[in-house]
Amino acid sequence: MSRTNSPSQAFKQQALALLQARRLPEAREALVDLCQSGRADAEIWYHLGICNGQLGLVDQVESCLRRALAIDPAFHEAAFRLGEALAYLGKLNEAIEVFSRLCAALPQKAEIHLRLGQVLEAVGRSGEALASYARAAQIQPASTEAHAALGNLRYFLGHWDAARADYRRALEADPLNLGAALGFHLSLPLIYPDAECLRESRQRYSTGLDQIIARGAGFKARPTLINELQWSNGFYLAYQGMDDKDLQQRFGSFFTDMARAALPQYFKEVAPREARNRRLRIGYASHFFHGHTVSYYFSGWIKHADRNRFETFVYHIDPITDEQSRLLASSCDHYRALTGSISALASIILEDRLDVLIYPEIGMYSKDMWLAALRLAPVQCAAWGHPVTTGLPNIDYFLSADAMEPADGQDHYTEKLVRLDGIGVCYERPQCHPGASRAELGLPDDRTLYLCPQSLFKIHVDTDALLAGVVARDPRALILFFEDYKAPVSEAYKRRIHGAFAAHGLDAQQHLRFLPRMQHADYLGVNRVADVMLDTPHWSGGRGSLDAFAAGLPVVTLAGRYSRGRQTSGMLNVMGITQLVAADAQDYVSIAVSIANDRALRDQLSAQIRERALDRIFDQQDSVRSLGEFLRSVSE
Repeated sequence: MSRTNSPSQAFKQQALALLQARRLPEAREALVDLCQSGRADAEIWYHLGICNGQLGLVDQVESCLRRALAIDPAFHEAAFRLGEALAYLGKLNEAIEVFSRLCAALPQKAEIHLRLGQVLEAVGRSGEALASYARAAQIQPASTEAHAALGNLRYFLGHWDAARADYRRALEADPLNLGAALGFHLSLPLIYPDAECLRESRQRYSTGLDQIIARGAGFKARPTLINELQWSNGFYLAYQGMDDKDLQQRFGSFFTDMARAALPQYFKEVAPREARNRRLRIGYASHFFHGHTVSYYFSGWIKHADRNRFETFVYHIDPITDEQSRLLASSCDHYRALTGSISALASIILEDRLDVLIYPEIGMYSKDMWLAALRLAPVQCAAWGHPVTTGLPNIDYFLSADAMEPADGQDHYTEKLVRLDGIGVCYERPQCHPGASRAELGLPDDRTLYLCPQSLFKIHVDTDALLAGVVARDPRALILFFEDYKAPVSEAYKRRIHGAFAAHGLDAQQHLRFLPRMQHADYLGVNRVADVMLDTPHWSGGRGSLDAFAAGLPVVTLAGRYSRGRQTSGMLNVMGITQLVAADAQDYVSIAVSIANDRALRDQLSAQIRERALDRIFDQQDSVRSLGEFLRSVSE
């Protein structure tokens, strides 16, 4: 291509020949010389930007591409690469502007619409992202990437049937697209209409996983493997209420096998550092180090670590900056806000030469999952932010809470189970100030209020009968839920619970109310005016129960088989308030109705909860000391 202000063709061709030969350091030197001599045209600046990126000099890519566009604003390839670079650097709004202008200039280029959709999705503009993906698929019907992106976003928004249709179209265009295969075979409904659908979905998951594993060799050969293996939808498997160890182990082994094929350099043994006369380096890696439940759970481990013994590193993956993230950054020794490729993130963590690397949760964010599959420290741990085994061979220990684990808890994990003291975390007591009255919250004074604040997709189908049992025993009962962020999820749950109530001869309209999502302080106000909280079996309340205890609200629970169904019962056992832990479903209903309709008993329990939660649950550093003992035992 010939452009204005071009330098001597001989020097230019020499530099480009070096670049084509992949002699990147020499090519960069030649390109820099041309740029510094004032003889560079737009093409030279463009190639210097690309060369910088290939050499890992990411911070120098943007300026070079902007210089190219300043010389030639119609240089569309430079604009496309600039958009990609901005997205990589986390400058998402700037990337949206660049890709939007490109879409206007080149409306028939499917790839540009696809990239615009990806950045729009990343900033939460889901409707616009869907439109961009749909436009890309319309322009290029055989685009596997566009159909897979549509499937991923539709699934995230709760449109499960439409998502599977998109995944199917993607697989028809490219049977070896791993992202589409994962979506089609392993995506699970967010709300099960009945128990039979739950069983069928689990069987389909297991069969689909076998099919994916059998085609592993074909997936490994994909040059786009890293991009296609961005998977976190398996997170929903745990809400089926069954033993997931075998399925998690099979998937974890498959995921690790794919990761090893894509990034073999991060599977070498990491030698431990010399242990004597030094602080241990402890790293914590997660996307959720902002105003998220995971951060509230585990920030106490970091804030209260013994600085004489431990040097703390926080790796905030694709960070969201808010008050919570800033507080966490100020409470650790090293805070690293990490964006970019998996390889770039892994390299930074590996260079810090950690003694132990801890993932507060694994399964909720794809990059966290990728990093956890690698070997980046001599000892690697998962914690109970997502309380189910990871199945990943390179996760050595699972950090859980002694109060929440059954006697045979080790049988549920591929990792070695570590039972930290108490509830396993040092959770800061929520500030629960006197709030609005029932009337101010739009709630009736003449009804018994049962609060069921669990995320709707976490409410197991078995729970519906329990809720119906409460209403059947208490004609004044009004059960309060919260709407899901995704309207289709709320609609699906309402259909199911209304059907369950009708089967028991009950009018759901009279006894159920779905409140809008609200700020945390307002949510605590609802806790203060409710009579009883109804915990959900199979997946127990965690932060929700802690908030209830801060408000003095009695929580009735039925302990589950696995730790994820035993969080509330564990907290109640620590407080010694075991009368709220039901023996069976009938007992659960009896306890809930009795407390809700006995003001004196409820006030007595509320006083006990406030006092004992303060003394035994909130701001307890026993778990921090317990964690410290474990860290020293595996590192010194």
